[in-house]
Amino acid sequence: MNLIDTLPFMGGLLLVSLTLMGLSSPMKTGQLSRNSLIGIKTRHTLASDRAWQKAHEVAAPLVSLAARVGLFLLVCAVIMCLVQQFSIAFALTALGYIATISLLLWSARVANTAAKNISSREAFSGEE
Repeated sequence: MNLIDTLPFMGGLLLVSLTLMGLSSPMKTGQLSRNSLIGIKTRHTLASDRAWQKAHEVAAPLVSLAARVGLFLLVCAVIMCLVQQFSIAFALTALGYIATISLLLWSARVANTAAKNISSREAFSGEE
């Protein structure tokens, strides 16, 4: 393992982490409106604007955590590169991907549950 093998892998984690960091704020504040490009898309989150907003609001802290964990492990990987421990850097980057994806899956589950609760209430009360 060398630096040339490790850098593209690290660059991908940086891109993912920065994207998540940029998305977490609009998710938290309700500025991420229902759309066809980005967001947590499940049957329940797409059911209504209210379900979409609530789902993304409750998922935002986990998305932010995913970004921070990814960036932290990336910084650790960079430090390992500086001391020429490229195999460890690669492993830390892989761990960053695993942690980030796991947290994103968890956030999707949390968001879907919140949206499902909203959808159930709307269906029960006849709202839309």
